[in-house]
Amino acid sequence: MNGSDGYAGQLSEALDAKIRQMDGEALPQLKEHFKIMLAAFQGIHSLLLKKGIIHDDPYRFDSRYSEVNTPPEGSFTDAEKTEQMSIRISQFMGQLDFLTNYYQFSIDFLNMDRVKRLIALTRYFNFSQVTVNSTSINTRFFAEMIDLIRKGSDQLSSGVINDSLLHLERSSKSIMLILKDLTTCHKEILKREYREQVLGIINLEREHVVTHQEEVLRQIKRKFSEIFPGKQFFSELAVEVLKEDYSQESAALRATILADLHVKSETKKNAKVEQNFRLTLLEALRVLSSISLQLDDCDRKLEENSSLLEAERNTFWEKVKKAMRAMFNRIDKSVIYEVDFTDPVTTAQRTEKLDFTAFRGELQKKSKLYSSLNPRSGNLYQRMEASPEEQLYSFVEKNIEELQIVMRRLQALDLFFRSEVQKENRSRLHGIKLEMEGLKNTIIKANQKKHEYVAQHEELEQMKRLGIKTESA
Repeated sequence: MNGSDGYAGQLSEALDAKIRQMDGEALPQLKEHFKIMLAAFQGIHSLLLKKGIIHDDPYRFDSRYSEVNTPPEGSFTDAEKTEQMSIRISQFMGQLDFLTNYYQFSIDFLNMDRVKRLIALTRYFNFSQVTVNSTSINTRFFAEMIDLIRKGSDQLSSGVINDSLLHLERSSKSIMLILKDLTTCHKEILKREYREQVLGIINLEREHVVTHQEEVLRQIKRKFSEIFPGKQFFSELAVEVLKEDYSQESAALRATILADLHVKSETKKNAKVEQNFRLTLLEALRVLSSISLQLDDCDRKLEENSSLLEAERNTFWEKVKKAMRAMFNRIDKSVIYEVDFTDPVTTAQRTEKLDFTAFRGELQKKSKLYSSLNPRSGNLYQRMEASPEEQLYSFVEKNIEELQIVMRRLQALDLFFRSEVQKENRSRLHGIKLEMEGLKNTIIKANQKKHEYVAQHEELEQMKRLGIKTESA
């Protein structure tokens, strides 16, 4: 493994901590969320029975479950609606009851197959959007049935329906977040096994991995089959390992994984919930800190491409013009390029006069900024960690927006040089495709953290409006 930089140790430590946190905290919470979902759904089921909208499933006492499975999802006619929905609602409730009473909520028991089953069951009804326009046949007819109660004159029953739907939406979102973390854990456990048991005994050179990935993948699969005969091999996970350890975007991918595995320390009972949101923003900072090397590579390659183009343009008449400008003290050291790009909002083609000299200065400045964020013990990171939450959010948002503009200009410059440099010299151009791909992935990950932070705030505000107290309230 390409782990001389200590990443293997960091990853293993973070993964072990995450596993302990999942077993000791997250998975017990997962069971509680499923219990909340069951209780809320039972409340709706009782009202639907009481109002005669559905009837009791005559076969529910004959059902015997040995594993979680989703009830039927196929289509049916309007004439079958009452019967089919009565059965499906009853079976969904039965699956939740089996899950909460007979399942073990541990990381060893909840393997990847069972995680997929829980995800499918949680998504059986779309509790985040229970509308008659839903694309899910079950959700659509379920919405029609509960609307008959909500639009009726029984205000008490309507209130029970609304409260139950709120609990179902919140619990299903919490369940999906934990299942996402659980999936990440299982993937990283398998990837650690690939690194330690297979890559640890194969000598791989970075250049060979980059240029012969398919050959390397076959080699890893053969070695895995020798060590673990009969055990399933996941090629996509092996590819992720190779990208994380040997690709140009290695630093960004590793930072993202460590951020995903990061275990948030417990807060005291009287600590404000808002303070926990800072961790999400700090994770976004750690993601951004990984791109300084990519910006340096882009700057170096673009500077060489520009030198190649300017050498072509340095004709006799260009020398005369420069001499004339020097005579009249009109020396301008800036290099201006007219580049084309696609407007991300209107998708229309635009042209921009780009000060290439100033743009390179911006790349260098940003590279130093993100490099100084990388060591968590550094002064800049500590200042950001101690800064007000609003200032931290503004910094993350501003840098994501600026990096999106940088990305647009890099793409435009790459196309510009390939079209402007003479054909016989184009083989001497330095491409920045790998660097741009790495930048793109980093921006996406940082943006996800920013949106996660906004969603957390919105959920807290909604809970306050509904009068629901948090642990710190």
